[in-house]
Amino acid sequence: MTISTAKAFSPEAAIVGAGLSGLTCARELAKAGLVVNVFDKGRRPGGRMSTRGLDRDLSFDHGCQYFSADAPGFMTEVDAWVEAGVVSIWKGHVVEWRQGDFTENPMTRPRYVGTPGMASICGHLATGLNVRSDVEVFEVRRLDNKWHLLDEAGDLIGRSDALIVATPPGQVRKLVTHSALLATATENVRMSPCWTVMMAFNERVDFPSDGAILHDSPLCWFARNSSKPMRSQSHDCWVVQASADWSAEHIEAEKHSVATRIADQFRGLVGSSLKPVHLSAHRWRYATPTQPLDSGCVFDDTLNIGLCGDWCLGNRVEAAFLSGTAAADRLLQLMANGRL
Repeated sequence: MTISTAKAFSPEAAIVGAGLSGLTCARELAKAGLVVNVFDKGRRPGGRMSTRGLDRDLSFDHGCQYFSADAPGFMTEVDAWVEAGVVSIWKGHVVEWRQGDFTENPMTRPRYVGTPGMASICGHLATGLNVRSDVEVFEVRRLDNKWHLLDEAGDLIGRSDALIVATPPGQVRKLVTHSALLATATENVRMSPCWTVMMAFNERVDFPSDGAILHDSPLCWFARNSSKPMRSQSHDCWVVQASADWSAEHIEAEKHSVATRIADQFRGLVGSSLKPVHLSAHRWRYATPTQPLDSGCVFDDTLNIGLCGDWCLGNRVEAAFLSGTAAADRLLQLMANGRL
């Protein structure tokens, strides 16, 4: 959505969170002529669309595993990503585990992945944007009709006319205390945690499929990461994710203990006695929205502050994209109406 304005200045927008939703919003605002600054506490853009690269031969998509596309606007965007070379179709064979047996997975839509890793998508979206990584916005204050962003020491790190917070609800709440509307909107949103374990083997694991969706198990997913396009074949790399219930029950467990237990579960399911040459775990405290808002975004028009993220619409990559687009459209409409 592009809206012209007769104002003699370009409003500034600050976006907290450099995941897919925040970067989508930032690109739409920048295309419309706003000055946009993105702040993220991570080392690089990506959020849950991350890739853990240990060296050139070992890498793991340890967050989002793949995505599909249904909405026309998102399908058009995915086609552009494919054209840019940052997304490809993953043709790996995926099965389901239910009641003690592996069966065929009925999904027929293409499964897309970032290339050479899931993080490539957000890296592509961040190109040309002013993204400040390794910077945590600890507090925001409303002064002189502007938003002031502060770090943990209380130092000013940014100032803007409008503010979009594109982080999980648990991290949102401390930044929206000025708005009762936004604080109330996030109260009933729930996010499930997820333990992710990364394993690499010197030999190929003798399992006939490249991924599995699991039910009635401590695990919910595993995939041969090295079967995805443009991944190194020097090791057989696997990503295994624990179920929401198991992850919540063991959320404060020590990482090595979790990695060992999940690895044992995986090897038991696939019938392998191979020992991994790499084994590590990552804890996602806010992995999957279990009670989304069913709204494209949330906005407080009186304060020029809004929220976006997959948790606004669902638990898919597509939801994150659509939410970021909705937040940008809402802010641009305020701009067109002379409210910004």
